[in-house]
Amino acid sequence: MDPYVDPTTRVNFNRLGITDSRVLQVAEYQATAIRIQQLDLAPMCAVHRYIFQDVYEWAGKERTLNLSKVDPVETWWKSRFAPHDRIAELAGQMAGEIKAWNRLKGLSQADFTAGITKVYVTANHTHPFPEGNGRSTQTLLSQLARDAGYELRFANIVKRSWDMAAARSMPQVNAREPLLTRPADAKLIHAAFKVIVVPLERVRQADLER
Repeated sequence: MDPYVDPTTRVNFNRLGITDSRVLQVAEYQATAIRIQQLDLAPMCAVHRYIFQDVYEWAGKERTLNLSKVDPVETWWKSRFAPHDRIAELAGQMAGEIKAWNRLKGLSQADFTAGITKVYVTANHTHPFPEGNGRSTQTLLSQLARDAGYELRFANIVKRSWDMAAARSMPQVNAREPLLTRPADAKLIHAAFKVIVVPLERVRQADLER
C-alpha cells in the first residue's frame, strides 16, 4: 500500500483536502512558487533574526506595512521603500542577480564595486523589516564581499555621507508637494562603495605589517 496516496481518490494525501489530481497539481505549483520567492529572502531574515532576537518579537519577520524615510539632508524629501507586497519579489530578483554574477567572484575591484552597489540598491529599496535593515544588509554584504575577496570598510566613510547616498539611491517624494517625485539616483552610493571596498589581500598584508 502506498503511504503517500489516498487509495480512494488515487491522489496524494495533502493538507489542502484536494481530491482531484489536476486541481492538486495547479495548487502545488502556486503554493511552491510563493515559497520559492520567500526562500530568497531567507538569508536576510536569518541574519535579522539573529541580530535582533533579544530586542524584538518580530525579529526576522518581514514588514506588513509600507514605509518611507525623511532624507537626512533635504528634509522636504522622503525616500520611499518598496511596497510590502513586493518584498519577496525584489528579494528574489536580488538573489537571481547575485547568482548570475557568480556571487561577484573573480571581478576586478571596479566591477565588484559596481556589482555590490547594484545589490545594495535593491536590498535598501526592498527594506524588508520595520527596523534594523541597515545593519542586516551591511552584515550580508560584508559576507558576500569577503567570499569574493574584498572587505567593506564602512568606517572609511562619514555616516552622514553614507545616509545621504543611501537615501538618494531610492525613489523620493516631496513632502510639501506629494505629486512631485524624483527617481532613484545611484551615483552617490556608488561613489561611497568606491571608498569602502578594499581588496582582502591588501587588508591581510596590512595586518601582517603591523
